[in-house]
Amino acid sequence: MRSHRSTKRLNEIINKENTLLSKLFHKAEVLQQLDTEISSILPSAMNGKAKVANISRSEIIIHITSAALLTRLRLQQRLLMQKINQRYSWAKIEKVTIKVRPDSIKKADRPIERPHRSEKIAADVTFAAEKCSDPELQKSLSRLARHIRQPD
Repeated sequence: MRSHRSTKRLNEIINKENTLLSKLFHKAEVLQQLDTEISSILPSAMNGKAKVANISRSEIIIHITSAALLTRLRLQQRLLMQKINQRYSWAKIEKVTIKVRPDSIKKADRPIERPHRSEKIAADVTFAAEKCSDPELQKSLSRLARHIRQPD
């Protein structure tokens, strides 16, 4: 069993200046702040579609949802670098890396596309099966017509 002295409280670990966890929390705060500021700099068409993924002293990485928006953002990257360098004294951004990261849609949320079923198509396939002289092809066409009418 541990003694009370060896057990540190979570608050002490987080608030201590030189711990890895406190540095991670600080970087997350900076990224959130940058994300908010960058969204105010960007055109309204990009609201919620661009996200700051990471930043170092000389590079910022931004994720964007589409290639079309990536092109538009490329045109404004110089302005973006200037504003970040003005706002943060520690940043000397020389490079903006933009990556396309589409919004992830869960498979369950995505509507399942069903092929269009037509009674006319099924009737045409049945007619072709009746006129077919090859018994194997006739059997396959009949199964296809049944599948068109009543999919699995």
